[in-house]
Amino acid sequence: MTDRMQVTDANASAEREVVSTLLAHPDRMSEATRLEPDDFADPKLRRIFAAMLDLDGQADPITATNVGELVALGLGRSLTLPEVEEIVALQLEATSAAMLPSVVQTVLEHGTRRRSSQISAEAAKALQGVPLGMRGEHLQAGLGDFADQILALRRRIAPLGRVESSASDLIAHLKANLDAEVSSEGIPTGLSEIDKVLGGYRSTELTVLGARPAVGKSAALLQLSLLLAKRRWRRMGAEDAPRRVLYVSVEMGSEQVAIRVLSNLADVNSRSLLEGKLRPDERERVEEVYGSNPVPTVTFMEQIRARPQDVRAAAMRIKEESGLDFVAVDYLQRMRTPRRKNQARYEVVGEVAAELKELARELGVHVLTAAQLSRDSQDRRPNLADLRESGDIEQEADNVGLLWQPTDDSNRKLDGRLDILWAKQRQGPTGVSQLNFDPSRTRFTDATVIESHAVDFRGV
Repeated sequence: MTDRMQVTDANASAEREVVSTLLAHPDRMSEATRLEPDDFADPKLRRIFAAMLDLDGQADPITATNVGELVALGLGRSLTLPEVEEIVALQLEATSAAMLPSVVQTVLEHGTRRRSSQISAEAAKALQGVPLGMRGEHLQAGLGDFADQILALRRRIAPLGRVESSASDLIAHLKANLDAEVSSEGIPTGLSEIDKVLGGYRSTELTVLGARPAVGKSAALLQLSLLLAKRRWRRMGAEDAPRRVLYVSVEMGSEQVAIRVLSNLADVNSRSLLEGKLRPDERERVEEVYGSNPVPTVTFMEQIRARPQDVRAAAMRIKEESGLDFVAVDYLQRMRTPRRKNQARYEVVGEVAAELKELARELGVHVLTAAQLSRDSQDRRPNLADLRESGDIEQEADNVGLLWQPTDDSNRKLDGRLDILWAKQRQGPTGVSQLNFDPSRTRFTDATVIESHAVDFRGV
C-alpha cells in the first residue's frame, strides 16, 4: 500500500469518526465549527455534516431523524432504507468523544490540502487563458482573488488564540513583570505628549486618529511610523532596537510619500524638494539621508484602494520574514471592501475597522489608522460623534484621537499647533497631547517638554 493510499484511508476514517462522534455527542458540536462540509471528501458524510451544521445553527436537536430529513431535503427525494440505516449505524458506532479534537484536525488539514490543490489548478487554468495584451491591473486583480482564497485557507488551519489562561495565570504573569521591574507601558511613540496619555503603543490594539481633510492626519501617521524606525530608547536600563513598521498608503502615490519622508528626515521644506531649489546645507542633509538609510525597518506599501486582505497578506509576510511591531494604514474610509446589496456605508466601514482590529490581535502588533471627521467639526472642537460612519469605528478602536488646532482667547487658531484630543482610551483616562506641527516638513514635536523616568529617547 502506498503512502498516498495510507493518507487517504486515514482521512476517510477520521471523517467517519467525526460524524459518528457528533451524532452520538451533539453537545460537542462547538469543537467542530472550524470544519466546513467541503472538508469532507466522502459526499455522503459531507451531506450529513452539512445537515448537522444547519441544525446546530438553528438550535434544533441533532438527532438521526432530523439529520435524515435535512439530507433528504437537500437531495430532493426520500432516503432509501440503506441510507437511513447508515445514519443510524454511524450514531451507534461512536464510542468516546475523547479523540474528537484530533480527528477534527485531521479532516481540517486534509480538506485544506485538497481545496488548495483545487484553487491552484483553477489559477493555472485562468492564467493560461489571459491574453498577452491584458492590462496589468486586471491580471493583478485576478491573482489577488486567488491569493485571498489561499490566505483564507491558511487562516483556517492557523492555531487558535490562547483561551486556556485562567485569571490566576494572568495575574501571575503580571506579578512576574512587577517583580522583574518590567514596565507595563507599551512601545514609546517618540512623542512624550502622546506617551503621557496612551503610555505607548500596546500590541493587539487599534488606534484611530480622526481629522478633517488636509488637517494633518496623514502627516501624523507618517511621522509616528518614522519615529519608531529611527529612534532607540532605554527602558529600565536596557536598550531596545528600532521597531519594524509596515506603512500602507491607500490615498497617496509613492512619489508623494517619498517627498514627505525625505522632507521629514532631512528637515527640508517639501516645496523646496518639489522645485529642486535647495540651499547647500539642505542639499547636504538630503545627501546624508540618501546615503545613510535611516529607517531600514520601515516597509512602504503603496496600493490605492487597498483591501484589508491586502494589508493582512503583506503584514503576515513581513512578520514571518523579519518580524513586525506596528502597522499604519492611511486611511480607513479609503480602503476597499465588497459592499453587499442594501448594505449601509457605515456597515462597510465598520467591517474594515473590525478587520484591522482582528489583524492587530492575530499578529500581536499595534495598528494605527486615520479616519475622516464630519464637515460639522470644521470650526469647533471635535468629538467622537464626528467620526464619519462612527458607530463601529468607535466600537472596534481601543484608542481614538481627534486632531484639533486650538484657539486663543479671541478664538483665533494658534499657528503651528495641532493637538490630539484623546476621546477614547480603553486602558486608561482620556486627555490631550499638545503638539507643534510644521506641515512644510511633515513634522510633529512636543509642545511642552516632558521628562520621563522610564523612557529615555535617543536618536540613532
